[in-house]
Amino acid sequence: MTAGFSRPDVTQGTEGQNAPPLPPLKPLGDIMDGRLFMMTENGFRPIETSDEFEETQSQDGRDNIRANCARGLPFLKWEKQPRMETLCIVAGGPSLLQTFPLLEKRIAEGAKIFAVNDTHDWLIRRGIVPDYMGCIEVAPWPRGKFCQLPNDHTEYLLADVGHPTIIDHVLGKNITIYHPYCGIGEEKIINEYDKHREDEASGLGALLVAGGESITVRALNLTWLKGFRHWEMFGFDGSFQDNMPSHAYFDEKHKWPIVNFFCAGRSFRSTYYLARQVDDLRRVLIWNPSLRNLKIHGDGMAAHMHRHLYPDNYDQQEQAA
Repeated sequence: MTAGFSRPDVTQGTEGQNAPPLPPLKPLGDIMDGRLFMMTENGFRPIETSDEFEETQSQDGRDNIRANCARGLPFLKWEKQPRMETLCIVAGGPSLLQTFPLLEKRIAEGAKIFAVNDTHDWLIRRGIVPDYMGCIEVAPWPRGKFCQLPNDHTEYLLADVGHPTIIDHVLGKNITIYHPYCGIGEEKIINEYDKHREDEASGLGALLVAGGESITVRALNLTWLKGFRHWEMFGFDGSFQDNMPSHAYFDEKHKWPIVNFFCAGRSFRSTYYLARQVDDLRRVLIWNPSLRNLKIHGDGMAAHMHRHLYPDNYDQQEQAA
C-alpha cells in the first residue's frame, strides 16, 4: 500500500510528462546525508515521511483490522533464532529486469525470496516460487484479482489493516496475519484478538511492525521478526529510468506527476510516493541498526542513497554499478 499519506501540491510536472530540467544544484551540493529533496515552484523542499495514516483512511483501516483479526487466522510470532540465509526482497521496479540474473544466482546459492505484491505472480511465471509474499493495502486490490497464482509453498504475510478481499483471494493457503503500526489506535483493537505475550513480566501486547508506508521497506522489520538478519533488495528503485516502464510487469507512469528529486549529489525523476519510500528506508535504518546488513541492487534512487550511506556493504564493483 501507499499507506494513506498526503502528497503536497506538486506544481512541477504533469501526468504523462517528464518534469522540466533541473536548475543548478549548488545550494544542495553540501547536503550529503542521504536526505531527499523535491523541486517545487518555491525551490527544493525536503521529503516528509510518517508511518501514520491520514484520518480519511483511519476508519477503513480500523474496520479492516476488526474483520481480519476475527477470521481466526494465525498471527505473526517473533522467531528469535537468527537465520543465516540471505533474504532477497523482490519488488517490481524496472531494474528487476536487469538484475534478474543476479537474483537467480542468489537463489542457487540458497537465498530465500520475499515477493512484494504483484511480483509474486511475475516470479512464479518465471519458475521462481517465493518463500514469502507480503502486502499492505487498505483498499481493494487496484489491478484485478490479487495473487492470481496462489500456492502451498509460499507463506502469505498479510497486514491486518489490508482489505478483507485481499485475504479472500488466498484463503486456504499458508497465511500469517501481521499487525503494522499505523497510528490509528490499532493496538487496542488488535489486543482484543491477539493475546500474544513475549513473557508475562514484560506486559507486551501484540507485535506491531513499523517501517514506513510501503511493504518493500516494512518487509525488513517484518522479516527480522521471522529471524532474518541478511537482506538484498531487487527491483526497489524509487525512481524512473529513461525509456523504461514504471514497473517490470506494467507501466503506470501516465497516472502520476513526475517530478525532480535530489539525493546525495544526484538528481532523479520520480513520483512523490515512490520517493517517500526511499526516505522511509533512510529513516528505518537510522532507527534500527540491526537492519543495516543490506544491499540494494540496481541504479535507482534507493540504491544510490544506500550505497552512499553504507559503502562498506558493497565491494568495489558493486559501488561502481
